[in-house]
Amino acid sequence: MSSIEIISLVVTVLCLVSFCLAFTFLFRHYYKSETEKVLMGKEDKALLEDIAIDTRRSEDKKRKILSLVGKIAGYVVLAVVGVFFVMTLISRFSSGALFFGDKAYLVIATGSMSEKNKENDYLFDSSLGLDDQFDAYDMIQIQKYESEEDVDLYDVVAYKDKDGTIIVHRIIEIDADGYITRGDANAASDTGVTYDGHLAYKDILGRYDGSRIKGIGSIIVFLQSNAGIITIASILYCFLMFDYFSSRYDKAIERRKTYLLKQVPFDPNDENDLEKLDNSFKQTLTYKDKEYDLLPLAGEESKEDTEQTENDPEREDEKK
Repeated sequence: MSSIEIISLVVTVLCLVSFCLAFTFLFRHYYKSETEKVLMGKEDKALLEDIAIDTRRSEDKKRKILSLVGKIAGYVVLAVVGVFFVMTLISRFSSGALFFGDKAYLVIATGSMSEKNKENDYLFDSSLGLDDQFDAYDMIQIQKYESEEDVDLYDVVAYKDKDGTIIVHRIIEIDADGYITRGDANAASDTGVTYDGHLAYKDILGRYDGSRIKGIGSIIVFLQSNAGIITIASILYCFLMFDYFSSRYDKAIERRKTYLLKQVPFDPNDENDLEKLDNSFKQTLTYKDKEYDLLPLAGEESKEDTEQTENDPEREDEKK
């Protein structure tokens, strides 16, 4: 890695770690605050209203089914992203080839097979039908040969060069010494560049079978990069943290609902019961063996109430 790439990677790591820490802090603070409000009883009226609504809609299962489907879909997406992420990592650390049985999937990094070079006359012979070109960042499928006898002239094959890099080019010559390959867009063969002399059968991974997905390789190349790995790991972390905190909040709500139904003679099926609910939160403060019910201040009305209380003669007597 060059110094610029190292600096870019360090900056990426610092930014994403900072984002994850900020995300964790903010969501932890928010859900902790909301959970405490629920457990302290500040949301009791809203919870009882939810119970009433859920009870009246119990016959209509559509809402519950949609909620369950949404949650399952979220986990499915997470699982797919996770599997896809793992596959890209395996592909990266296995020199770019990910085999499933006798098939493998490769991402094309260059445009050496994207067009027909005029120097390659055989490509313009309509009887051969050599129109199986592909572009950079396409994902292609290759299939292993069963034996060396199955290798044909003009097959597009994937092979490892002398540095271990996977190349996907066309076989343009076959002789007793092996194979000569060339990219369709190139005017020169690979011999002396990616291998010495001839390509050996043992270095061929398989042949291109015509199956490809256009453009998806750019995503995979990013995911295989250091920045991509760190980014996806950060996203998965944030998703799991969000699910963790929201699950704890949901459990607090269920606990409080269960407690309310045991303590309050509330009939969810009686619409008039909702009108009788009053959830004005009060805080009791004890001072010199006397209890004071204090209300939270909110807006100008609470300010006026405070001023009236401070000017109350009885309050002045208590101060004396």
